[in-house]
Amino acid sequence: METIHLKVNPKVYDHVMWLLKQFDRNDVEIVSEEFLKNKAELEEVLRLSDSGQLTYYTVDEVEKMTSEKFLTEKAELDENLRKIDSGEATFISLEEFEKETEELLKRYEG
Repeated sequence: METIHLKVNPKVYDHVMWLLKQFDRNDVEIVSEEFLKNKAELEEVLRLSDSGQLTYYTVDEVEKMTSEKFLTEKAELDENLRKIDSGEATFISLEEFEKETEELLKRYEG
């Protein structure tokens, strides 16, 4: 089949669609822009899959990976919160940070 793109004035859109729907589906198929976009994306995924560039995971594997990452990050955040609550953490103002950074850069520049 040949593919054409039409820009149709909203005033006549319903009439054009009615006319196109009068043809047999084997002769005329109405294809939306969204369909063409989805088709292109799926073709790219198929190409990547065929070339071995995609990695597939089961639901269980994804859940395991995300839960392990979550637990690791939670442990880090819990430790940071413990340091803040116990007073072990030190905080500096933005001005102090900028001053220390500037001094550090000067030390390594020259």
